[in-house]
Amino acid sequence: MEDWRSFPQDCDRTFTCRYDHLSAAQEKFRDQHDESFFRMWHFFPLCAAGGFRSRLHLVWQIVLSVRSLPERHSPADIRQQGAQVANHRSRT
Repeated sequence: MEDWRSFPQDCDRTFTCRYDHLSAAQEKFRDQHDESFFRMWHFFPLCAAGGFRSRLHLVWQIVLSVRSLPERHSPADIRQQGAQVANHRSRT
């Protein structure tokens, strides 16, 4: 096993941002959906964010390998590589 970690803060932020985006776009779709639709889609991301914030919900990432890696990557290195990939994808 190379690495094992949990990401509750990232998931909390993700669902909070989804709630913000849904709230901002609500008027745009008001005539296409009824009020119960918006209540459901406001409830879901806030409930999920609260679950991650309270650590009731957890997302685990476990990295397994057959052989040990020749060099260990720090969490900061892994985040930086992920940010570079995401930045590249957003430009294409």
